This record gives sequence, structure tokens and C-alpha cells, in this order.
Amino acid sequence: MIHPMKGFIHKHAQSRKGCCLPSLIALSGAVMAGMYQPPRPATLCVNPGGTSGCYARIQVAVIAAAPNDTINVAAGTYTETVTIGKPLSLVGAGRRATTIDATGLPVAIFIDPSTIPASATSSCRG
Repeated sequence: MIHPMKGFIHKHAQSRKGCCLPSLIALSGAVMAGMYQPPRPATLCVNPGGTSGCYARIQVAVIAAAPNDTINVAAGTYTETVTIGKPLSLVGAGRRATTIDATGLPVAIFIDPSTIPASATSSCRG
């Protein structure tokens, strides 16, 4: 006994040469597009020693961060200038615990307005 679908698929493939493969590729592309999930924001960390998988410098963490990531900065004093050119959250351990010491430097934190969307908001809590 011949399976009824087996004959149909075989005849269909013969009568419309090459039509099945492009259709399957288009279908699989549509399915994959529906399954795409944008990456979730990550949380990076900074501590003075750069231990436990954290960065030792805030600027290095900012460079490594993707837009909308959060960077948690542990207690300590960080002598550097930080330039932020993407939307992200920079969270210290508290007003008296985390310090960016920019003594002798032009600025402690520079936020480049040309690279931050106008809809982004910032807040400074100390």
C-alpha cells in the first residue's frame, strides 16, 4: 500500500521544481524572526581591586557595557574621569561610600549628549 501523502509530496515536487526549498527557507526565517528576543540588560560590577569578575575602573566597565546595562560600583575611591556615551545606570554604594576623585582632572563624569537619546532621563542620588 502506498502512503497517500508520500505520492502527493513526490508529485508536487516534480510538478513545481524547486518550489519547496525556498518556501521552507522563508517559513523558517519567519519562525526565527518571531523567536528573536533582544538581549536583556546586564549588570556589571566595579570594585577597587577588580576582583570577583568585576572591573577595577569605572570607565572600563562603561566601555564594556551595552546600552541600558547597569554598573554597580562598590565602595571605594576611583581616581578617573568617566565618559558616558550610551544610556546606562551607574549605581554607587552610597554618598559616603563611593567616590570618583577627579582632582587635577577636567571633570569627574562627562555625559556625551550627542550619543544619549533625548528620551533618556538621568537622576543623581547622593
